[in-house]
Amino acid sequence: PGRVEIFAPYSTALWHLSDQARLTFLSRGAVSDFRGESDSWVAIGNCFSLQREHETAIKFFRRALQINEKNAYAYTLIGHEYKASEKFD
Repeated sequence: PGRVEIFAPYSTALWHLSDQARLTFLSRGAVSDFRGESDSWVAIGNCFSLQREHETAIKFFRRALQINEKNAYAYTLIGHEYKASEKFD
């Protein structure tokens, strides 16, 4: 996909399908072509989340928030990652 506004929902759909190959492909394209877009970093965070690399996923969701602090979905995904890693500090 070339439209950045669909990166977050599409990457989440791929996450739910456990489609690591497509999610990786999407994430690489996102960071390559749309580095300055918050949803690109959400897609990358979803990629690491699927690999159960929760701390790295949180790092990328936080990067999404640095770009757009009003990205409610990034906050939601950070919460899911904390729950998955059982870190509630």
